[in-house]
Amino acid sequence: MIKAHLFSSAFIIFSILFVLGCCDASKEPLSSKVLQFNETAYNLGLALRWQDDGDERIEEKELLGLETISPKAKFEEGEPNSFLQKLLDKIDWTTMNLDRIALLLHDTSFLDQRLAKLKLAYQEQPTPKNRQAYRRVLRNRELATRRLQIMDLDFSILPKPDQRAIKILIDEVVPYVEEIYLAQIDPRNLTYREEIIEKGDPEDLFALHHLGGVQCLTAEIDPLCSAHPESPKPTPNQGFWPEDHDKRGHDLLLQGSAPNLEILKSPFVVRHRLPTGIWNWESINNHPPLKPSQTRLVAGLKKAAQVPGIDPSFSHFLMTRARELENLTNPYPFFEGDISWIQLNGPWDMTLGYYEEYHSPFHLNAIMEAFIGIVDEEWEKKGQQFRELLYWMEDEIAKDLGPQYQKRDFKTLPPFKFIQGLSAGDGRAKFVTLAYYLPNVKPYGRADFSKKVLLTNKMLARYDAVARPMAERTMDPAQVARLNPGDISLFVIGHENAHGAGPSRSYVVKTDGEKKMTSHELLGKHSSALEEARADMLGLASLPEAVRREIMTQEQADNAAIGLLALLTRGVAMGEEDDHGKSAILTFYALYKNGGILLTPEGRFAANLENGKIFEVCDKIGKKLNKIQMTGNFRDYDQWYREAQRNLPKKMKEEYLPALRQMPKDFFPYYRFQFSPNL
Repeated sequence: MIKAHLFSSAFIIFSILFVLGCCDASKEPLSSKVLQFNETAYNLGLALRWQDDGDERIEEKELLGLETISPKAKFEEGEPNSFLQKLLDKIDWTTMNLDRIALLLHDTSFLDQRLAKLKLAYQEQPTPKNRQAYRRVLRNRELATRRLQIMDLDFSILPKPDQRAIKILIDEVVPYVEEIYLAQIDPRNLTYREEIIEKGDPEDLFALHHLGGVQCLTAEIDPLCSAHPESPKPTPNQGFWPEDHDKRGHDLLLQGSAPNLEILKSPFVVRHRLPTGIWNWESINNHPPLKPSQTRLVAGLKKAAQVPGIDPSFSHFLMTRARELENLTNPYPFFEGDISWIQLNGPWDMTLGYYEEYHSPFHLNAIMEAFIGIVDEEWEKKGQQFRELLYWMEDEIAKDLGPQYQKRDFKTLPPFKFIQGLSAGDGRAKFVTLAYYLPNVKPYGRADFSKKVLLTNKMLARYDAVARPMAERTMDPAQVARLNPGDISLFVIGHENAHGAGPSRSYVVKTDGEKKMTSHELLGKHSSALEEARADMLGLASLPEAVRREIMTQEQADNAAIGLLALLTRGVAMGEEDDHGKSAILTFYALYKNGGILLTPEGRFAANLENGKIFEVCDKIGKKLNKIQMTGNFRDYDQWYREAQRNLPKKMKEEYLPALRQMPKDFFPYYRFQFSPNL
């Protein structure tokens, strides 16, 4: 159905065969040149599609979406102007050189050697030429932290009405998800994109999309590292808060009594402080850097909703979400759309909206993301068996926390969906999302109004590109031999289940009059990392119960525990610039300290499977994290995290980490789509 594989040097030949294979004899095959152009444009985040008249020459009125790139991109006297020609050249260059880019970026030793020489040359002679040479290798070295993987999505197996709707979403919605994401990360990113088209290299445009902005992601890297030739500084607070709003001011605001405090805490607003000191706000739907892209995105949603023959649940969701995105006055506009999203019914699934807050200042702004994919029926059956564990998990947590805990009252269980598909925006840039449990931002409605989605093709891709290579470097070979993506996926199911049990980040810790303080607000910078660590520990600790219920075998549970260790190894390598990395530092340390992870005589790490030790230790750590989350105890978690930073096993910190940091920590998905002819 859908495959993920490492990029090969046969990319161009494979693309042509793939294109020819999608068409039957009753329809003249579309030019491979045209399809490759559209494929590359999509994978650069551009809402640009070429509808050729058959002569394979780009002509005026054949480029759809041109006005969305820049007012500068146009035809003059029937020919592309200078700006448009530069864009077309960059698209062509990327199409023809993607295999070379992939191979170059993976040779990190070559990049490191060049980097040292170019840095010295720039320091000795800081000329523009030396500066650009140094910046480009810094940029390439940053890109090399991820591995490029092609992901083939065959939508032709779906009914034609569904294919038509998906085609509209891919062409007329997803590119604007990418633009909104860019503008949320830095409100100047779309301007920077114009400047990159004008002044930058083709690799800069590639890097802008795959890094999710012009800034490099690695902490403490030279600020010269950028996808933009001039290496601009990031906009303070991403434009969501006043530039001078800092952590101290943020704490004072949350602890104060501003009359519109609950609105200011909404993930869907942008805040402004007036000269009088009074706070004001505007809807994220009306934020100027996002508005043009959001208007086009809404039009695409409405168009897809009107495709005849799609399931009514999709029409309802698409129209509801479109109307919510047009609401400029409600600080919490997204509720009915989430309910209709949960109720989607069909052989495919999609998610679109403002959700995860990890990549926003103060973790208090939802970021745009989207997912579209075909339902994986085999995994759907397995996932439904795990749903019942949620009742048991909540009961066990409530027993441990005691009567002071406000137990969740599940009226129904959230559905599990398994899809093989694409991700966009926050689900693709920085680090690729493998699974999500939404909605995770207010308003929630009933506690059971949620849905869990796992992307099975992304799990396979990360396993192949990242988890197994790192495990082979650091883990016991006998346990590495037991690693497999299927059993790792069972752990991920447990992890997502755990997000839905126990005190959540929105758990109200204390109430002072009308003012409520949640765990998320009290834990501050540690909130997201703690929640991820909690889900890891409780998720694995739940697997022995799954074995008792015969949902999985003990061998599968043990292999899932080995998979957790491989994933934690990757997390530790990601470091403190990412919340998942911060959670991995704490859990790796806590598991090692308590005997859940062992160091073998050969100097390799192994999950302690003897008498189920690692499951027992995960349960112990998970209970401690539950108590911290329920009380919002910042001090306890902060001390624990600092202890973990200092006391990571010496073997990991001094020997393995330097090598792991040189390895890819995630992958770049590069998508190719197949649809039936005559859509």
